[in-house]
Amino acid sequence: MLPLASPTTNTAFAGLISVVAPLYNEADTVAQLVSRVASVMQQHGYDYELILVNDGSSDRSWSIMQELAAHDGHLVAVDLAGNYGQTLSLRAGFAQARGEVIIAMDGDLQHDPAYIPQFISLINEGYDMVGGAKAKRPEGPVATALATTAHGIIRRLSGVKLRYFGATYKAYRSYLVRNVEMLGDAHRFLGALVARKGLRYCEFPIEIHERQFGQSNYKISKLFYVILDLFILRFLLCIRASPSGCLGWLAF
Repeated sequence: MLPLASPTTNTAFAGLISVVAPLYNEADTVAQLVSRVASVMQQHGYDYELILVNDGSSDRSWSIMQELAAHDGHLVAVDLAGNYGQTLSLRAGFAQARGEVIIAMDGDLQHDPAYIPQFISLINEGYDMVGGAKAKRPEGPVATALATTAHGIIRRLSGVKLRYFGATYKAYRSYLVRNVEMLGDAHRFLGALVARKGLRYCEFPIEIHERQFGQSNYKISKLFYVILDLFILRFLLCIRASPSGCLGWLAF
């Protein structure tokens, strides 16, 4: 278990920060998310935009987002034509982002905006990508073992020595995620996909809060797709490294 990150005061950042959060049926949380992000940003004097991406919600999420955006110049509301999943929702948000730094986070309040200054502090220190890693894993021994194995495979495939790849909550210098190719559930591997020679990256421990409203959209059946996406990751990394040498990309 990692210790939780301590607060930092080294948060000065003069550029625009784009926060991107996909939402699916989060009518009960969207207003709180907007309020909490605004409170942190105003407290630290950040220039920011909050990009909320509606991923085909069937509840009032979109109408609430529109209403909030009409009264908040920092808020950008994006509506997808259907339910495409978190990966494509993030891509849509990244495409709209104007900031020098882009922070991706979940829209269900499990990711605490209070960590944003810690992300920015590490970006100020010269890191290009900063990840939030779960300080503890409450899922149980089987799920923990599967996740540990998956993270180990990603580290071996990509050469990126992050401890935790699964969390959406990461900060990137914007050039890293503009036009990045993400398919399936590839947002889980975004840190591996954008890493390149000379890139400075790190992670720090965060607490993932219990979900307050609604139900989690993650099911154990998604494990099959995560495994499938590991093969996609292998292929994409192979193409990037040696396009002519990818005939054997299926072999680990």
